[in-house]
Amino acid sequence: MTPNELAQARQFVCSRPEYAWICGHTDDFFTVSDLARYTGLSRESVRGLVDGAAFPGAIRYSESIGWRIPRSGLIEYYARQLGWKSGQETG
Repeated sequence: MTPNELAQARQFVCSRPEYAWICGHTDDFFTVSDLARYTGLSRESVRGLVDGAAFPGAIRYSESIGWRIPRSGLIEYYARQLGWKSGQETG
């Protein structure tokens, strides 16, 4: 996703109150536990999404550190889940 597409996708996702946690969060990366807490999914469900490469740019550092999921990957994932397409008007 280009920076312009990411900005459009962010506007699209952040316009929905149920995703305010993504846009209002101050960190650039989320853990599996963070996502479980914010989404209401189990850690196992989130881990399955991460293991399945649902979130672009997610990095697994080590067994002890675990996954770090970038905000940009979450925005891209949720924008696509909501049906956003590149070039789509977001206003």
